[in-house]
Amino acid sequence: DLYGKLDFKINERGRVSLSAFRSYDSFGYVKGPAANTVGGDNTIASLNFNYALSDRTRIEVRASYNDNGGSQLQDWKLEDERTLLEMRSRMREVYALAEMHTRFSEGLELQYGLSSRSGWFTVKNNVSSGAAADWERSVITSANVQLTWSGLKHMVRAGARMNVYHLVGDPSENKIFYMPEGSLMARFKVVRDFGVEMTVDYVSQFYHTLEGVPMGWSVDLIVPAGKTVRPETALQGYAGLCYDRGIHHVKLGGYAKRMYGLVYYPDATTLFSTSLTAWKSNVESGTGTSYGGEFFYEVNGRRFNGTLAYTLSKTDRLFRNVNYGKPFPAKFDRRHIINATASYTIIDKGHINLDFITSFTLQSGHWETMQDGYLPVWGVIDQSVRKAPLISAVNNYQMPTYIRWDNSVRMEIRGGRVVHTVSLGVYNTLNRHNPSMVFYNYDLHRWQTLSLIPIMPSLYYSIAF
Repeated sequence: DLYGKLDFKINERGRVSLSAFRSYDSFGYVKGPAANTVGGDNTIASLNFNYALSDRTRIEVRASYNDNGGSQLQDWKLEDERTLLEMRSRMREVYALAEMHTRFSEGLELQYGLSSRSGWFTVKNNVSSGAAADWERSVITSANVQLTWSGLKHMVRAGARMNVYHLVGDPSENKIFYMPEGSLMARFKVVRDFGVEMTVDYVSQFYHTLEGVPMGWSVDLIVPAGKTVRPETALQGYAGLCYDRGIHHVKLGGYAKRMYGLVYYPDATTLFSTSLTAWKSNVESGTGTSYGGEFFYEVNGRRFNGTLAYTLSKTDRLFRNVNYGKPFPAKFDRRHIINATASYTIIDKGHINLDFITSFTLQSGHWETMQDGYLPVWGVIDQSVRKAPLISAVNNYQMPTYIRWDNSVRMEIRGGRVVHTVSLGVYNTLNRHNPSMVFYNYDLHRWQTLSLIPIMPSLYYSIAF
């Protein structure tokens, strides 16, 4: 990973910043006759400009570029016959935003602006042509407005957005969508330390992550919406209680979400054939539900700070022609999620700070579709009974629970105009082999999980001036 940021203060009213990020990840493994390579890369550049036109009004302008790609390759050799399977997905995006923030009074603020987002997408395999025509381009133009009214015992925020979306290039898919979005949030203090919070959101999504990728393939296939595969929409509501007293902050609530326009690729074998160019005709469209409860506790002291969050949730998918028309768990449906972080300041002596930081996470494993039995079939040629693989349901196997504990010691030394930061950490202190994917072991003739990163020390140093 490479990251850099330049921040320049123009004057007391404005500043401009430029940042860039580049990452590249790749790993390979060989099991039996199959050699596998999985990788991904990401390039992000962002330019931000903030300027206060007056004491009550400021303008914000942002422009960014994002290039994201993923790939997976399997090189098989069975009985001296070689088979190469490869899948690649890439998204490039240019984004621009101009927004105004106006404060009418101490508790009333208006935010409004315009934005434009252009995206280029391609999904290829080892038999694709690779021509420029394989790329699809989408354009999203949006206008948004948001009003916030706040006081000592209340905060109400209402927002609306109008999106104009269309897919460029393919006349059969070039349909213009007018997709409104809206949000409403209200927080009221009922008694001295207790309050209630409610939110309602209606949102749209124009980029799909294609579900139904074959077992053992972890690459994300990102595709744009169009006339055939329409944009996704979701309606979500949340209600909860909040408690604030001194350094303690507690939230407890529940949510429910309904999703429309989800996509699923039921015949994943065609992803490795020339029919990939007509993938849209094979996509199933369906709905989804997600609901659950959330608990959050935070303490902010002079030396000790900590958070504890727990989520209990259930997320399902429903497609008419998938899983016999019955609901099944979403791939990343995690029933239990626990996250805890804590930091303690050991030394705080003006120009030197020494902190100990620890974090812990426990998450239920995600779901995969695996063979869970056999069916006897009668061989027509040799007149014998054979075994055929049986998959009883979609996402019928839950991966093991993900558990990770990280620890680090961080020292900050401030001298004049220079700040030195040194951090020594241990990633995955428990050395737990958390599986990241599943593969088929031809030596043992069964599926196995693969974990990547064991316990790992890290050293970080930065200098700021």
